[in-house]
Amino acid sequence: MYIVRNFYKGRPGYRCLQEAVRAHYLKHYDATPEPQPDLFVCLTGSSGGAPGYACAGITYGDSGKLFSEYYLDTPLDQRYALDRGRIAEIGAFASFQSGSGAGKYLLDNVIRTLALRNFGLVVLTATPQVRQLLAPIVDNLDDLGAADPRRVKDPAVNWGRYFQQAPRVLASRLSSPSAWLKAPTLLSPSPQHAPAASV
Repeated sequence: MYIVRNFYKGRPGYRCLQEAVRAHYLKHYDATPEPQPDLFVCLTGSSGGAPGYACAGITYGDSGKLFSEYYLDTPLDQRYALDRGRIAEIGAFASFQSGSGAGKYLLDNVIRTLALRNFGLVVLTATPQVRQLLAPIVDNLDDLGAADPRRVKDPAVNWGRYFQQAPRVLASRLSSPSAWLKAPTLLSPSPQHAPAASV
């Protein structure tokens, strides 16, 4: 049985996932990044313990300039005419059991969940392997260009051979799920229905 869990900064499991992602990048790319997403989403076993089978970091657009935006000339909110609060970035993605399908399952779950929560755009910097995983998951994928190592957020971070994989910045508009068609219409109360002031 699988469990999809969120691990937040300062909570048990978050630091474990930081180290697991770092070890994954060291093994595959000789890189030692320092991921600090707003939260990690993790596919775990029935125990719910990290690091599990795969994880992905989520950072919200209103947290500040996103990792992927450092490679772009135009901020995502301007390019797509969206409030930053409706933009989410997937990063620090790692599958700890190659060939198991855990990574693809988790990506699909994360993107569907973001759509269900009415996010309008998801962005990520993706290697060819991750782009291959995304292809059957999303029905629209904008290629915003190559991730230029000269434009990384922190030049002091060791990225090893990561940029030899030719990562690219990808964005996908998220469709409003059918559940939102039944969402209540929230209106401000009209004056005649406003609660009476108490004195």
